[in-house]
Amino acid sequence: MKYPLGVLISDDQITEPKLRNLLKEKIKITTVGDVTTDRVFRAGITPDVQIVDGKSMRKVRPFPGGSYEAEKKVVNDPGMISEQAMGVMVECYRGDKSTRIIVDGEEDLLALPAISLSPAGAIVLYGQPNEGIVMVEVNSKVKRKVQTILKEMKRGVN
Repeated sequence: MKYPLGVLISDDQITEPKLRNLLKEKIKITTVGDVTTDRVFRAGITPDVQIVDGKSMRKVRPFPGGSYEAEKKVVNDPGMISEQAMGVMVECYRGDKSTRIIVDGEEDLLALPAISLSPAGAIVLYGQPNEGIVMVEVNSKVKRKVQTILKEMKRGVN
């Protein structure tokens, strides 16, 4: 995730009104990361799926404020995408409740399955450390790119 999969909105450009304007009327919004989730809540938007781990740049921090209808917990080791996390995410994207997924481990790479599982027109936001927020508008091109990355990751594990 070193290179953004979408549009990078730099830290100095992120304002609550700008986020609110970018996200209004989107069919599904996913946030990955505690700081990103906080920023979206402060803009008055409740993500459909929020993936957090209680850390920012590997330092413990309070979980983001905001509301959600369901909470799921998963274990996901750093640098991995666990089967448990994938299963819970599939469940969340099939459902219609706003859900917080709390990750024991690291949530960074879960932006990939979030993009893969999101419908076309959805938005996935994740943090780019020391730079800002990456906003990915899901479409068939980005889904294919992410599915290729996921296949390569799976091959690297075997």
